[in-house]
Amino acid sequence: MRDGRCVRRDGALAGALLDMSAAVRNCVRLLGLPLEAALRLASSHPADFIRLRHVLGRLAPHSRADMVALAPDDVRVIETWVAGV
Repeated sequence: MRDGRCVRRDGALAGALLDMSAAVRNCVRLLGLPLEAALRLASSHPADFIRLRHVLGRLAPHSRADMVALAPDDVRVIETWVAGV
C-alpha cells in the first residue's frame, strides 16, 4: 500500500483495496441503497453464503455478537466489538 493504492515496487498498480466500511459507504452513496440494506449485504448475506448464519451476521442468542458502531453521517467506523468484546 502506498498513498492509498496497491502498487508494485516499480509503482505499477497491483490491485485494489476496499474495506467493508468503504463498501457499505459506496452502496449508500453510489448506489443509493438505504443504510439498512447495505449493512445486510455486509453482514447477514455473507454469513448465509458461507452457511454460518447460525453464529454470524446477526445479533441473536448464541450468535457471536460481532458489532460495528458507525457514524451515521459518513458511515465511518467509530468502534468495533468482536465476540462481544
